[in-house]
Amino acid sequence: MNGQYSALGIILLLFGVGALSLAFRGYRRPFTRFHSYFLFLTLGVFFWYLGSGMALLSLDTVDKIMWTQITYLGSTTVAAFWFLFVMSFTKYVKYFKPLVVGLLLVTPLFITIMALTNAWHGLIWPSVTPVSNTPGSLLIYEQGPLFYLNIIYSYSLLLIGTLILSKEMKTVDKKNKQKFYILILSG
Repeated sequence: MNGQYSALGIILLLFGVGALSLAFRGYRRPFTRFHSYFLFLTLGVFFWYLGSGMALLSLDTVDKIMWTQITYLGSTTVAAFWFLFVMSFTKYVKYFKPLVVGLLLVTPLFITIMALTNAWHGLIWPSVTPVSNTPGSLLIYEQGPLFYLNIIYSYSLLLIGTLILSKEMKTVDKKNKQKFYILILSG
């Protein structure tokens, strides 16, 4: 296994621990929509980092693929929960009834299930090829149509959320603009 990938894997795991600590911190707050979206957002980031870090640290191809599947617990949901977090931060959450929130999460749930069952259909990764025969070598994932669906869906939510933040930032006083800058940079 290449040392630089081991170091990157460890760094990703440390970031995952940081995201998990933010989730615990958010969990201890009063349970409002705002805090629940933050909790699920940070849990999504945790799973994304955990899966990515462990995929880099794993020596076996099957383990690498399993950890990559686990990243989909986060990579599919982060954009949706970030969008909901932004909507609650900007007070647009009143438009998001439980049915609308559920509909926003249908695509991430579908993509995650498809990633976990990819071996049966190949719609996320039609093929996975190791770079070399060396244990722990990187894998090349051929991207399938559902991978691109996730990209389009996620980036659309990130773009819409950022545009709404930018629009709302014009209405706040100078003292609160810093919060908007931080959210825009994180999106």
